Amino acid sequence: PSFETVNTDLVSDTSPQLGGDLQSNGNDIVFAGTDKAKFGTDKLAIYHDGNHSLIEETGTGNLFLKTTGSEIAFLGDGGSDYMVRGIQNAAVELYFNANKKLETLLNGVRITGTLDVNGGGITLEDTAHIELGNNADLKIYHSGSGSYIVDSGTGDLHIRASDDLKFETADGSETYILCNQNSSIDLYYDNNKVFNTI
Repeated sequence: PSFETVNTDLVSDTSPQLGGDLQSNGNDIVFAGTDKAKFGTDKLAIYHDGNHSLIEETGTGNLFLKTTGSEIAFLGDGGSDYMVRGIQNAAVELYFNANKKLETLLNGVRITGTLDVNGGGITLEDTAHIELGNNADLKIYHSGSGSYIVDSGTGDLHIRASDDLKFETADGSETYILCNQNSSIDLYYDNNKVFNTI
């Protein structure tokens, strides 16, 4: 066959095309500088911008990572430390400095360490419990019609205060009972003290 009409100078050819798959034959495909590998008519690009490596989805759809294996993981420290790990039909795990801190469970999540809520609160729906102790010995919850602190374990229920202990209305405008440190216990009626110990 004759190759006289075929341009084999791929550097000068500004629009080379393949008639089939490109086989690398054990060699690398090297992209210079900030050159990009583009897919789907500029819908997806993989490149290095000179400082960082990026996988950039610029189309109208979503970016999915798929695997036929059992997990997808983000690794740090040269690939030796987990940062995020997703296990098929099981947990998603989050790490801090290669130590697992949060994982999903069949019936919820498990946190290892301290839960620090910064600038917000923890909201629970009606009848959802905060349970403390190995056997949920102490429960705090709202039933939908009332709020409860339930101690069902062994031992006493202790309420400790660093100073005075006050039972009052939700807005703090009226006092029910005031326990004064090193002093009296005061009982109130309509925010007026009617009884105190001496």
